[in-house]
Amino acid sequence: MLLHQTRILRITPNNLRAKLKKQLRDCIALDIQAPTTHYYAEITLELKRQGKPIPTNDIWIAALCRQHSLPLLSRDSHFDLIAGTRQIGW
Repeated sequence: MLLHQTRILRITPNNLRAKLKKQLRDCIALDIQAPTTHYYAEITLELKRQGKPIPTNDIWIAALCRQHSLPLLSRDSHFDLIAGTRQIGW
């Protein structure tokens, strides 16, 4: 159950599933492919030279964003260390 402004929203597994399916219809999943590995290696090397490693999963996310010229929506400060990553705060 969520409180939304002045009303209570009752969330059940069925209506949550329906809402998620509706939202996911507009999403595209990006797969890691051979070119992504080059971006991953490039970012890893940049961070290693800076002496500022970050978690592996964050590097994969940044590599996909760099590969596809996409902004990154995150509050994670690790991404501040990656040059050329356009971030959107929320």
